[in-house]
Amino acid sequence: MGLKHWWKTGAAPNDYEFGLAEDTFQGQPVAYLRSIVQPVRSFGAFCQTIAAEDYRGKRIRFSAALKATNVADGWGGLLLRVDGPHLDETLAIDTMEDRPLVGTTGWQQHALVLDVAAAAATISFGAGLSGTGELLVSKLAFEEVGSDVPVTAGPHRPRQPQNLDFSQT
Repeated sequence: MGLKHWWKTGAAPNDYEFGLAEDTFQGQPVAYLRSIVQPVRSFGAFCQTIAAEDYRGKRIRFSAALKATNVADGWGGLLLRVDGPHLDETLAIDTMEDRPLVGTTGWQQHALVLDVAAAAATISFGAGLSGTGELLVSKLAFEEVGSDVPVTAGPHRPRQPQNLDFSQT
């Protein structure tokens, strides 16, 4: 079953099923992304892509409530990517791989925050699953935030070179 404006993607989208769950979360609809083969070959995701014009030079936050069920041999999480005008030109990305959902969890609120460069052409956002299990997603929000909200993409890099003389161990 498809959901309007959302599509299934990823390195192995056919290893996953995406649709609308029967359950709700706090009165809101819930989407699911679940593995349907074992072993899975790679990751699957669902997302949508919008034009970046209205967000250039701004900071954005994509958030949702997530719940993992039996996520194994991989991870689940949100994804947010800002792309430039050229093919394969990713300007900023956060996929939660450094803070993934694994195993079985209760509902948890998660948020990704990125800066949208002046050269940005598109913004893609959604949720992904690598490995087996199921990821439930609800209460999505996409909004502009102030510069006081820190970006979530890592690793956070220093502004200047560090330890060039190897004196720090």
